[in-house]
Amino acid sequence: METYKELAELAQQHGSPYYIFDREAFIRNFKEIRTAFTQRYPFVTIGYSYKTNYIPYLCQLVRNLGGYAEVVSRLELDLALKIGCPPAEIIYNGPIKSADDIAFALSSGVTVNIDTIRELEFVMHLAGQQPEKTFRIGLRINISLVDSQGKSHLQNDLPSGRFGFSDNALKAAVRLLRDSPNVQVSSLHGHTSSSNRSLWGYRTIATKLAEVGERYFRESIESLNVGGGFYGRPAPSMGLTDTPTFDDYAETICDVLAQYPWIKEQQPHLVIEPGMAVAADTLSFITQVFEVKRIDNQRLAVVDGSIFNVKPTLHQRNHPYSIIKKESGAGPKVVYNIVGATCMEKDRLLQEIESVEIEREDFIRIENVGAYTVVMTPPFINLAPPIVVRGPKGYMAIRRRQDFNDIFGSYLF
Repeated sequence: METYKELAELAQQHGSPYYIFDREAFIRNFKEIRTAFTQRYPFVTIGYSYKTNYIPYLCQLVRNLGGYAEVVSRLELDLALKIGCPPAEIIYNGPIKSADDIAFALSSGVTVNIDTIRELEFVMHLAGQQPEKTFRIGLRINISLVDSQGKSHLQNDLPSGRFGFSDNALKAAVRLLRDSPNVQVSSLHGHTSSSNRSLWGYRTIATKLAEVGERYFRESIESLNVGGGFYGRPAPSMGLTDTPTFDDYAETICDVLAQYPWIKEQQPHLVIEPGMAVAADTLSFITQVFEVKRIDNQRLAVVDGSIFNVKPTLHQRNHPYSIIKKESGAGPKVVYNIVGATCMEKDRLLQEIESVEIEREDFIRIENVGAYTVVMTPPFINLAPPIVVRGPKGYMAIRRRQDFNDIFGSYLF
């Protein structure tokens, strides 16, 4: 953990606020989830979820570790190619893909998981133009996470998910595929965002993929993709206790696969797409106290960062944090709200925390911000902060602070 002096030196060099990326923690997480699954199933592919955090340095690290790129847009696909990912090691998901993007991806050798009948029609048109070529595609399967008591375990307790092929749409897709003999379904994708990331959910996903594969595509399936959404290292301060481990997830999913003789015979690859599980606890946000105010009975520490840098979804939970004081502090703890640099009343990075006296120029380190912050922080009032990582020769920037041209360069004046 960095000292006040180290944090101040980084602020002097790069400006405050800023992020610190923990390279070793990311490598540890990646290797741990890979080991958990490969110990139980011999053919495992990890497709890192670019949408969770697409810092190019991090994505390059995934490639160096032998991971694939899981992308959901042409933006992310182009990033994967830019950093040198072989097309065969890119998995292209997402609910909307243009005909041009699908043609580009398939002709390049990218695995494309089709989400809708319209996308399938794009593929069939392409296949009709090139009857001498075989096109291998994946299908995303819509999977119900409503239990036997009728309770939904989908994100936000939705009654049904909106992605992929429902049972009826899948039957229609199978009928359409009969008219395109040079289109083969080689992958089934089942990512489904649950409300609780439970083992039951992944057992349901794996079972559905195995049954669909056995019924419709037994001879052509090369991979079964259960998606991501796994818990990583729990943060008890955020209310995350007794969460499943990587081993728990691996055992649950692999036990399902072991029940199907066709899987034992075909030996399809098991694809997992972790994002938060490997990235969340690898990024910390460092912000400096600008002023301390007392209004009515509230103590407010005003910092130079904002809630968007920490939790752009504006949830109410406090992330793990520490106060790094300029001068050693003592005395009783009092309650503070840590408020940000935007003009919104609800810009509160931390709420109702207890601390010894917080003073101007103290630093606050907020942890577990590696998932979705970098990719979802809007260009609202403030420029995006720099990101640094500790290297063999000290700290180096892997993203500079945004400037005026980064924001307004695409506008017409």
